[in-house]
Amino acid sequence: MNTIDKPTDLLNPQVINESNHYRWLDQVRGAAALYVVCHHAVRKVVVLGDHAHDPFYRLLQLLTTYDHYAVDIFIVLSGYCLMLPLIRKQHFGSILNFYIRRTIRIVLPYYGALFVTLILIYFSMGEMHGSVWAKNALPVTFESFWKHLLLIHQWFPTVATKINGAFWSIGVEYQIYFLFPLFYFLAKKNGFVNTFFLISIVSYALWGISFNFNVINPGENGTSIYYCSLFFMGVVAAQYANQEDQTQLILFIDKHSKIVKLTAFAGIGLLAIASFSISHFHFSFSIPLQIQSFFVGFFVAVLFYLKGKNKIQLNCFNNLVTKPLELVGTIGFSIYLLHDPVLEMVWFYVVAPMNLPFYWLQAIVEIVLGLIASFSLAIIFYKFIEFPCHLLSKSFKNEKSTEDFSKKVISKKSATIVL
Repeated sequence: MNTIDKPTDLLNPQVINESNHYRWLDQVRGAAALYVVCHHAVRKVVVLGDHAHDPFYRLLQLLTTYDHYAVDIFIVLSGYCLMLPLIRKQHFGSILNFYIRRTIRIVLPYYGALFVTLILIYFSMGEMHGSVWAKNALPVTFESFWKHLLLIHQWFPTVATKINGAFWSIGVEYQIYFLFPLFYFLAKKNGFVNTFFLISIVSYALWGISFNFNVINPGENGTSIYYCSLFFMGVVAAQYANQEDQTQLILFIDKHSKIVKLTAFAGIGLLAIASFSISHFHFSFSIPLQIQSFFVGFFVAVLFYLKGKNKIQLNCFNNLVTKPLELVGTIGFSIYLLHDPVLEMVWFYVVAPMNLPFYWLQAIVEIVLGLIASFSLAIIFYKFIEFPCHLLSKSFKNEKSTEDFSKKVISKKSATIVL
């Protein structure tokens, strides 16, 4: 859920996305955030008995079932965005300042959302203990609270989705930030592609060990150490999209950009179809989401590279769609943090009492009202919490310092791009 280096002022449309070159990042973030909200909105519908007789609701379920792919996009996007200022500066700067800036930018809004969620639970959700959402998020215990404070809740399956089901990925992303300086210096020394292979092998090996021995919550909403690979995919995409040196592989991709684009989209689509078919027909095997994430992340990173080189256009709609997506992307982090409890309140207090006759109609109304409520609260949260934290994080200048040990460990020769 990262944003590019320059903050935006929600109340002044003229300064939103000042750089046209990076508007597409906000559009992607906005689209992914909307998809996650729609997924959770459809899941709020309480289905009694067999719902096969409601094909339209089943279709809505199918179209919104790939929320994990949206999180994959967020992780790749985070790596891409964090790499952009480093490409401009050509040095990492103070590692300590980087950690401070990321903590202020991510953790403080997260704490704000945690507080808001607890307030909503205390005052508005006392009657929801029997709901599906409550079974996952409640009760709020001291254990779940302090583990959320330390952002280690995703390590423990008993509390990973407590309080607010969207919070698990915040802890994952924040912990990846601590490894980013190491990733960067390894890439400068050994090459970005070589480092990508190393990170992918190590991170997925660690996840495999965790999965086989069932330790440190290897589930889809768990520790997710394999996301290190997806994060670095974004880093590699940004690096090669903004460098002058070209390898044979990069030249081939540039020359056949349209074919590569179609292949990437087709790859994601075929993966989704295969996943659905396997689960629908109850085959004896399945494709773990963690494995699917690697391919989704790879295809997304390829698309980000092509877009960064202006080889393709991702904005397939007119300004009536892209402009709202940019705005949603600007406050996308706030939407992501708060949408889960907001959707539950909308369902429990508004949609469910309507007793609408069709499940699909309940889902549509929940999506519309949930988006309106989530967006409205996110605007307030962004203005008074997220945006001030963004500004505060910028007060810590990430300039070159004695902590920037890249000069000590990387010579000019080893700092060149290696494929």
